[in-house]
Amino acid sequence: MDTYRKLSHSIECNPSELFNKVLDWKLPMHTSSFGLKWKKIDYLNKDLMLSFFEQSKYSDLSVFELLLDYLPDNSILHMGNSSVVRYCQLVDPVPSIQYYSNRGTSGIDGSTSTACGAALISNDKLNILFSGDVSFFYDSNALWSNHLGGNLRIVVVNNAGGGIFRIIDGPSKVDQLEEFFETKQDFSAEKICEAFNVDYHKATNLSELEQLMPQFMVETDSDRPMLLEVFTPKLDNDAELKRFFKHFK
Repeated sequence: MDTYRKLSHSIECNPSELFNKVLDWKLPMHTSSFGLKWKKIDYLNKDLMLSFFEQSKYSDLSVFELLLDYLPDNSILHMGNSSVVRYCQLVDPVPSIQYYSNRGTSGIDGSTSTACGAALISNDKLNILFSGDVSFFYDSNALWSNHLGGNLRIVVVNNAGGGIFRIIDGPSKVDQLEEFFETKQDFSAEKICEAFNVDYHKATNLSELEQLMPQFMVETDSDRPMLLEVFTPKLDNDAELKRFFKHFK
């Protein structure tokens, strides 16, 4: 397929044939130091990461940094779509943790349903869902199930709308942002948890969040899921993320 209309030659042969021929060419080994340079920058960035969070403001970014720091070993993390995946990819993954997401399949549809189903079939592990508020409210009926157990933890980062649209250049610069892109809202997950018998907790700052983490991220004797709703400042999140990238630049 000539996607970019720049194709000049096409070699029709078996792949193993091609690679065996390439090996016969006795090409010189590369002498590039690219890998070492990349690793050096990676180490420098780790130091910059620490210095940034020592003086960062309370925002989605600082919340995700703390949440990821408390993930238990050998747990399963389900990432909601859009900004959740982007924030989670800013730090190195933990080898013992399995990472899953609906990213690229159905938008915000079904992130909670997927996590609930996965928790059901992997009841020997703690399953943790990180979700945005719009995504959670959109799929809240996933909790309407008689089969959910105590190995499911849901963290809803509630920034009063689809915060991803304040990060993306296009939507963030139009007058229709709040009404048509962001889905501005002032709801809480508390009554949904009450309706579906889900243990509810909330945090409005990093101090409250850190106090809740030790008891929230561990297995308990409860046979019902737990949900933690973290309220973040809607208007600070995009500015803090941009400051984060500027810090590294």
